[in-house]
Amino acid sequence: MKRRITLAAAVAAVAVVCSLAAAATALAGPFDSSVSLHRTAGVPLVTPLLLPGELDLASVGVADSELATAGLAGAQTSWDEERGDHDGHGDGDGHNGGSPTLVVDDDRAQCPDAQYQRIQDAVDAAPPGAQIRVCPGTYPEQVRIPKNNLTLYSVKPWQAVIQAPAVMTYPNSIVTVSGATGVTIRQFTITGPFTFGGCAEAVDRHTGVRIINGSATIYGNHITKIRDVDPLLFGCQDGIAVLVGRQSESQVGKATLLFNLIDQYQKGGIVVDNAGSFAWISYNAVIGEGLNDLIAQNGVQVGRGAGAGIDHNVIAKNQYANPVIADAASGVLLFDTTSTSAGYNDVGKNGYGVVLDSGTIGAEIDHNNVHDNIDDGIAAFQGSANNFISYNNAHDNTPYDCFDETTGTHTAGTANTWFKDIGQTQNRPGLCKRGH
Repeated sequence: MKRRITLAAAVAAVAVVCSLAAAATALAGPFDSSVSLHRTAGVPLVTPLLLPGELDLASVGVADSELATAGLAGAQTSWDEERGDHDGHGDGDGHNGGSPTLVVDDDRAQCPDAQYQRIQDAVDAAPPGAQIRVCPGTYPEQVRIPKNNLTLYSVKPWQAVIQAPAVMTYPNSIVTVSGATGVTIRQFTITGPFTFGGCAEAVDRHTGVRIINGSATIYGNHITKIRDVDPLLFGCQDGIAVLVGRQSESQVGKATLLFNLIDQYQKGGIVVDNAGSFAWISYNAVIGEGLNDLIAQNGVQVGRGAGAGIDHNVIAKNQYANPVIADAASGVLLFDTTSTSAGYNDVGKNGYGVVLDSGTIGAEIDHNNVHDNIDDGIAAFQGSANNFISYNNAHDNTPYDCFDETTGTHTAGTANTWFKDIGQTQNRPGLCKRGH
């Protein structure tokens, strides 16, 4: 049996962590997360073997070859090369598609003719639809993008580094798309750490990229170290690599995330939040810190009415173990969502693998490899219903590969349908079967 800790208890738990870590300020409000799960003792049931011909095991899970380009491995071509801008100027002469192009170089060493040395100055000067070509260098600034159809790209993949400045202002994001649609952010390194001096107030969180009432394509970036500069504050509920929408501020966002490496974040990798928000999340590598006793990380979180399509990602090392605080991390966390699918992902070495928490209705969870998670592999909690869980390969999860505590008229008396899933252990007979 599992239960969710109340928000009040979760906030109290965070306060304990901050106190233990000598944080200067107590947490002022609950964080945008519902993962507060723990289990009581239970004995796993071994699943029955598949009968010969019952299921083609080749159809279960996702092949390694389908994940070979997840993360930066799938985004190694410079934008100039793709657009045929071989003259090196990107000046709207037809080689770059005719769009106005502005060039940025922090020291004018790589691009001596650059008009700007700060990315924000180029954004301020650019007309909607322009391209902003950023040459290698380090740019310690917050970039705010309020104009439609702007494309910002690093000339050399990951060599234009947008660095969190020493002092950040609201919204505490390194790159923010606000009130603009059709924005593209391509092949930058977007990095912290940030300096705050305490746990963040409830009104804001520090983020790498944030979408506020707008839309963006986030392609081929390395988004990293979105965490406090002080390791003693790693227990604060702060630090999200990508935030799309936010219910507590009545914000909606839409995003496509492709071929990004997202790592070394403090609380969350990708968070999609609030009704009307939606993200396509494909071919990314979302990698947490691994086992720690400070904070329960979530790799990909979708909730509070938001939706997402999550496919072909590698999501790993979002773990938490604290003997004082009963909490849990997760690779994929879904709650209060009716329009989400998660398929063909590799979800391993997290706390929980894939969580269907309260309010997850009609989700499709299929063809995932879910393995080596220190809590359950695929877990459906009370309040989830009518979800279709199929063709997943779950193994080496503790204690259950397949867990469902709901009650209903579907598989094994649950409220969800489990169909042709492979798993070695389950909390109720009939959820999964074991391959030979």
